Amino acid sequence: RGAGGPATLDAAATALGLKAADLRTKLDAGKRIADVAKDQGKDIAAVKSAIKDAVAKQLDADVAAGRLTAAQRTEELAELDQHLGDLVNRTPPKAGARGAGAARHPGRRP
Repeated sequence: RGAGGPATLDAAATALGLKAADLRTKLDAGKRIADVAKDQGKDIAAVKSAIKDAVAKQLDADVAAGRLTAAQRTEELAELDQHLGDLVNRTPPKAGARGAGAARHPGRRP
């Protein structure tokens, strides 16, 4: 649920004209989504919109299935709006890297 999951990767890849596996390879190599957009000649605003649409669709499904309230959906989308720029501009961790939070929260993925 929320940003950073498979739906986000798939949406970004589609907006970039790539397969999700190809985008994952580029991210694992240290590229940012914004870098890949530039390399592919794609507008980053369109990529952000695709990501937000995919997350909203997943949240809508979660609301329909009773896993989330409408208020929680609204809250998650507002949080995504605040962090979408960070999502496309951050350098992702290498595949398998768990980051500093792993030491503080064993068993939980950041």
